Amino acid sequence: MRDVTKIDISKIDSYGKYIDLDIPEMYYLKAEDIIALRRYHNNPNIAKDFQFPKPTNEVSHSRSNPNYKVATDKNKYNNGRYRTKTPPIIKYGRRLIVGGLVVVFSFGVYYTISNAGQKKDVETPAIVATANPFLSPHIQDDINIDDIIESTLPENATIEPNEEVSYEREIINHYCDIYQINPDVAYETLSNLTDNFTSEDFLANYHINGVTCKGRDVYASSEEEILLYAVRCLKQLPEQLNVSSSNLYIKNGYSSGVDYKKQISDISKLMGVDRALIYAICQSECNFNSDLFLNGKNPAGIRTEEGWWHFDTTEEGFIEICAEVIKYYQKIDRPLTDLSYDTLSKVRDIHAPLSDGNEYWLDNVWSILQSIKENENEFFNEQEQHNNLGR
Repeated sequence: MRDVTKIDISKIDSYGKYIDLDIPEMYYLKAEDIIALRRYHNNPNIAKDFQFPKPTNEVSHSRSNPNYKVATDKNKYNNGRYRTKTPPIIKYGRRLIVGGLVVVFSFGVYYTISNAGQKKDVETPAIVATANPFLSPHIQDDINIDDIIESTLPENATIEPNEEVSYEREIINHYCDIYQINPDVAYETLSNLTDNFTSEDFLANYHINGVTCKGRDVYASSEEEILLYAVRCLKQLPEQLNVSSSNLYIKNGYSSGVDYKKQISDISKLMGVDRALIYAICQSECNFNSDLFLNGKNPAGIRTEEGWWHFDTTEEGFIEICAEVIKYYQKIDRPLTDLSYDTLSKVRDIHAPLSDGNEYWLDNVWSILQSIKENENEFFNEQEQHNNLGR
């Protein structure tokens, strides 16, 4: 993928061809380059006639993971982002019981036919189509498999449906936990807006019509990122997506935990913001122990017209400060990779102006940022990736 910060978009034609006659240089941009450029410049009209590759019939865009199953318990997530609870003991009960019945009745039929050996004209009954092809029609008429299974289950036991969960559903469920909104409403709404997550706009541009952030249309860089923005938009602007708020907001007992470094790292990476900068801003603002953070999950003094913003989870607060920083960088027309002192001073002027008594904000953030950058992977508890080829 090319460095989009160095591409002059004025030299790209509507079909994605880069032409610079001064050098000269000419090449076609790839789909990933177009998407990155649109996101970087927040301009969906870059190479507007570019033909994105269409998905083939063999590829399913609703990827399924058979290791996950829909659990009826409201607290679905244990020890990880999308991991469900341990499958119930009776998961294979139906199969075992039906298999056992097949074996028993097969021996019974065989024994009956064998004892009729004195009759030379005994014929094996023809196999006919039945609801259960493993049982003869006469046996099946007298047996209700569901009744037999229920009679053998322990008292108060339930059989949990073993449904596969789509990739999109897993992501939506996760961010609905963070934003405390109804995942069924969110999934149905977003499925309808994206033609069951197969529309070209969704797949090629990571865009959903009506999904905005800070007043701008969102063109994301991944499927997970656009679904994050979509759930956020549902929480804050349901009417914009034609959703009633009557049964949208819920409390499901989800807890973010206190691993703030991991939360900030995961969210920042997904949204394309420098994680060290976000952590430095949050530590400078609240040190993760202020009343506003502990009681309002607000990590960076984010305000609305009504006052301090209160969030349902710490991750929701971290997502919002990432969105705020993206907005600041767009306003001062700097790339998100620019961490210079001058750029941060311009961010300070918007987020924490000197007129509000923030004379130490810039130096505090700068100092924390430089300290983290000295050994960023160790700070975020990550092992550095080494290239071991030939070593």
